[in-house]
Amino acid sequence: MLSALNTAVHISPTERADRSSVISQSRNPVIDRTRQMIEKMPKLPGIAADAKPEDIQKHRENLLACLDKVDKTGDWCYQQDDASIRPIAVGLQAIFEQALLTSLASGEVAKADVVFITANPVTPLCHAAALSTPSLLSRSVANHAGSYDTVISRINTVPALLNHPDVNVCALYAHKRENASDQAIYDDVCRSHPDSNKFLSLCTELPLPDNFSGANYFVVSKDNTVNMFCLRITQANKETDNCSIFTHDGQNRLADLYENYLHILEGKYSNDTSLAKFIGLFRQNYS
Repeated sequence: MLSALNTAVHISPTERADRSSVISQSRNPVIDRTRQMIEKMPKLPGIAADAKPEDIQKHRENLLACLDKVDKTGDWCYQQDDASIRPIAVGLQAIFEQALLTSLASGEVAKADVVFITANPVTPLCHAAALSTPSLLSRSVANHAGSYDTVISRINTVPALLNHPDVNVCALYAHKRENASDQAIYDDVCRSHPDSNKFLSLCTELPLPDNFSGANYFVVSKDNTVNMFCLRITQANKETDNCSIFTHDGQNRLADLYENYLHILEGKYSNDTSLAKFIGLFRQNYS
């Protein structure tokens, strides 16, 4: 049973007002904890461990500025080269995942649904001893310490979410990895997961537009309200010049994703009830 979803049927705006499965605009405890972690962490995702103190402080300020914009306006968009974008956006994602795990442990968060929608299998679940193949990393990410660090920083958080008893994970990817070894590592993760009801992995064989690539976190607080945190950015093997992070004020983007991509998947895999339940998270929660 999904944590924030009971059925996959459409819910009208009036009905949504009374449902706990609908995104709330109340305080998101994971956002608050993420801020605390940014302020206190000696080693921040998105910057090399041996970086100069002044560079670490600048990165800390950039992360806080990004988070504050997301928290206050519900939306943060950034257009710049990949090496400028990725350390902030994916660095913040890595901290958010750590904060989510901490909030689950403390009881502030009761449960969560995480939906990855990417061109290839989730990068942190494809890693071996060295993350060096072009299947996993673009030249920009491989050669930029901060960007590379974002990949390394999520090697622990993503498996921890995947194996957490109160987290459901859906990983939809358009195509397999070009490198067979990278794909085999991911396939082994899928085969070894003990509960197919809590982890859905699907190769959709449906090309994914770059603007739909990313991660979506539906977080259920202890009072049963639901908050979302969504990131839109290409994977580490493809450079980009834009990204966005949004919360409740970006619900129109859920509608765009559903109507122009997930709805097609629903038709293609109409008998997959697990997929229908995860997709229902998007359909229920956009305005």
